[in-house]
Amino acid sequence: MGPVQFGASHEAVRLALEQEDIEARPLGEPMHLQPVFAAYEVVGGQVAASLFRDGLCLPSGSSLTDADRARVVQIVRALHAKGT
Repeated sequence: MGPVQFGASHEAVRLALEQEDIEARPLGEPMHLQPVFAAYEVVGGQVAASLFRDGLCLPSGSSLTDADRARVVQIVRALHAKGT
């Protein structure tokens, strides 16, 4: 689901989480988009490029509590509800 269908960009989600002291970050740039690899042939890459453009790494890990996860979900759902 892209930002139009969701109702908010990945940056809007990141900033909303940041306001609540929750760290999220953009996905890493795919290798085929990095300047050092510009001279090489690319096979595929559309999925990785779209994930890089629209994706966001949300908090995860074994130390994430149910309450932590619920806070993240609540913020993301609220943004989605605003946009739809």
